[in-house]
Amino acid sequence: MILASIYDAQPKRVILRVREAEFNCEDPDEPVRSYLQNNGRSVHELEEDRHFIHIQRFNPDIPQIDPKIHIVIYLEKYAFSGILDSDFPHELYRISCVDDKMTVGVFKDGPWYRTFLPKLRVFIDDLYPWGC
Repeated sequence: MILASIYDAQPKRVILRVREAEFNCEDPDEPVRSYLQNNGRSVHELEEDRHFIHIQRFNPDIPQIDPKIHIVIYLEKYAFSGILDSDFPHELYRISCVDDKMTVGVFKDGPWYRTFLPKLRVFIDDLYPWGC
């Protein structure tokens, strides 16, 4: 159920994929700030308790050549409550480090994206309900 929001903003779940080798553990919010700036939002939103952020590290028990970290952002966490259905908005972005700066890339709609996002949703929807 979408609730009235004082921010009048649409709740959605945003997933940022970051290469483990490029993730700065000393500043885990860096990719989130890059996403916010890239999407015309203020980095001060992080201080306003508007969003919930969960960092899902890769599984070290599964051998991976280029492991990724998934940062899940529940945008406008107070504007929604309930179970996420298949129509709930999700966005997936690639975060890369270019010239010592985090950049945001959009995945093109294609076979990989159409397969990966539903698989990821099965995992995160079950393990991490909205804003938890």
